[in-house]
Amino acid sequence: MKNLLLIFTLAFGWSLTSSQSSFIIADVPGPDISSISDIQYFEGRYYCLSNNTEPISPFSLYRTSSILFVYDEAGQLVNQTSLGTYGYQYFQIISIKGDKIKMIGGIESDSCGATLVISDYTISSGTLVDLTKYNVCIEDRIIKRINLIKGLDNRIFFEGDVGARLSNDWGNMIFVVEMDTLFNLTSPFEDLFGGMHFAVDFSEKGYVLLDTYFCWFYDRNFNLRKQRYNILDDYKSDQNTFHQPFGHKYMLDQVNKDKGELTGQAIRLVDSNLYVKKLAVISPVIGESKIMTLPRFGGVDILNENTIWTTANYGSSYFSITKLDADLNIICNHFIGFDMDYRINGITAFKDNGAIVFGWRMGQFEDHFYGKEDIYAYKVGENCELVTSTEDSKEISFSISAYPNPGLNNLTFSVSGFDPATLRVEMINELGQLLFQTSDLSNNIQVPEMASGQYFYRILQNEKLLGVGSWVKQ
Repeated sequence: MKNLLLIFTLAFGWSLTSSQSSFIIADVPGPDISSISDIQYFEGRYYCLSNNTEPISPFSLYRTSSILFVYDEAGQLVNQTSLGTYGYQYFQIISIKGDKIKMIGGIESDSCGATLVISDYTISSGTLVDLTKYNVCIEDRIIKRINLIKGLDNRIFFEGDVGARLSNDWGNMIFVVEMDTLFNLTSPFEDLFGGMHFAVDFSEKGYVLLDTYFCWFYDRNFNLRKQRYNILDDYKSDQNTFHQPFGHKYMLDQVNKDKGELTGQAIRLVDSNLYVKKLAVISPVIGESKIMTLPRFGGVDILNENTIWTTANYGSSYFSITKLDADLNIICNHFIGFDMDYRINGITAFKDNGAIVFGWRMGQFEDHFYGKEDIYAYKVGENCELVTSTEDSKEISFSISAYPNPGLNNLTFSVSGFDPATLRVEMINELGQLLFQTSDLSNNIQVPEMASGQYFYRILQNEKLLGVGSWVKQ
């Protein structure tokens, strides 16, 4: 049980001082429906790609081109500029060198709704130059996702998907292209794939295409070597599943664990026979019916072999930020949100400076696709430090945490931003059974009769759920 969640914190806030390593980006209101698809850091600046999320014609009056937002170390907006013309949507930053940013995205036109484009944007002059284009035309589908994959021998690949304009993820087709040193794009495969994912293989001798049950191995020249098959119960792969070689002859992946006592985000270390060697399940609480969804642009960022950052959505109202080590022990974790609807698209880790999750948020109960979604990012510190309120802050930071964790015979909740006397806690065992509930969190809770093990809790104010988490009794 050591890999299960050990702490919960609910937080939302605003940092206005450069001395803090944590901040929130949420200061760019509509009217366009926008979402961050990538954030990269370069020389004291955070470069954020934002694109329109409205799934209708590129010639709609409501559709705009992508926007590049630039923020300083404190999360304050420095600059923003539109990229390309109508129909251009940039998804990933390939590189930042000097004042040049290289990006890849998609173009929609009358002749082809799914054209890949690689462009150079020069910050000083504000000029945008297309370097190459590549058609992935198939019926009326559009490009919905592009992820950069570092191949062997410094080769660069892009995996993406094309799907119907008015749907989310169902029925999308995966494509893989390689970029050469002249930025030309070619595909190592003749066909598009449904539900597959591309990665460097486990031993880094070639490449693989894999899903939940199958894995096709290719050599460096993409000649098929072998196939592996194994049924892994309780796990579900989808269009946003993450795969990357890790250690010696292993693959680290992020999948949806949708069956069993614990459900949620599963981070697995898998061998070349597709057997799980190590596992961490990041689950908010047993008995919660929230559906876990994986980020569209990658829910895992591996900083090094002992530092793994990951994120996922739980329902629409909150998300997780988690740091793990090489043995998939959870170093720190937070569930954040509960105040609005969130869609987290991805996560970027920074050397010795934490990580940032990004996507969009909107007011709860608002209608989607009517200009209500705004870009959103949350930066945490190296040890998952959250935004804290300051004298200059115009908003309050809210948090709830349980300590000591692990503990012995008493449990205390640290509350900020709430009146603890108005809160109640429900304690739940591993079978999802309600053990007891108590009101007023001003005092600690005595639990000498509870056996050693893993327990879960729910924090409520009247009938409103404020947070969930878990606690270990030694």
